[in-house]
Amino acid sequence: MHYLNLLVSCRTKKNSKHFYVTNLGSDQMILGYPWLHTFNPNINWPNCKLIGPAMKIETLFHGHYPTLHEALKKKWGIIPT
Repeated sequence: MHYLNLLVSCRTKKNSKHFYVTNLGSDQMILGYPWLHTFNPNINWPNCKLIGPAMKIETLFHGHYPTLHEALKKKWGIIPT
């Protein structure tokens, strides 16, 4: 099983978490209880959306941390929503 350690930031809260890599079909990410417990986001369940301030997700490589959004866009042209 493959995983990445990513740094997730929201406002002043930062936390490093394991994110497992797999093919999810049309889903982009599955957030588990540990992540939900740490960040306690507001969720619009009918529309499947997180509500509130933006979350920043960064890789933990090389001392320079490009955001996951920038890395995916640069490498594969993927723009996460």
